[in-house]
Amino acid sequence: MLGFPSIRPARSIAPFVAFLVLFAVLLVVVSHWYLLPALHDFNHADARGRRLLGLHALLLLSLLLVILFLFLVMLFRVGRYFLPGPFRPRTRTKYVDVWSEAGKRMQTPPKE
Repeated sequence: MLGFPSIRPARSIAPFVAFLVLFAVLLVVVSHWYLLPALHDFNHADARGRRLLGLHALLLLSLLLVILFLFLVMLFRVGRYFLPGPFRPRTRTKYVDVWSEAGKRMQTPPKE
């Protein structure tokens, strides 16, 4: 082609968008059902209760981030960079002398 890059099938953007939507939904659900009530209880708790609520929130968010990170790694298939498939040898390009090919194809003009 004339200066155009090779056209190959691209990966779909749908898994990435689905990951972002899942992340947003999971963040809203965890915030609404656990973090906001824990924050409300944190304001009315004693020192031991505050420490316990803070550790629970840290454990929950750490677990959530690890799960989301693993989903992200699976989504982008990072393992293919570290565990490549079988090696295929490169094919050698056969270069042809264009002047000799042109000479073979050229027809000599008829004698006048």
